[in-house]
Amino acid sequence: MSKDLREDLREDLREDLREGISLRDHLAGLAMQTYVVKCTWHREEMCKEAYKWADAMLAEREKRND
Repeated sequence: MSKDLREDLREDLREDLREGISLRDHLAGLAMQTYVVKCTWHREEMCKEAYKWADAMLAEREKRND
């Protein structure tokens, strides 16, 4: 991936964050990338699992902020 493309993608993400995408949604999207590449589950199962990972990451983050 070229440096320019990476920068464009980063700017798109920053714009999404400014427009209201939640941290939970962002984390779920990151988790989903692994499922799409490595998993044979149905789409609904992948989405549910991605949000479980996102929730677990947020819970861990809260523990560290206490």
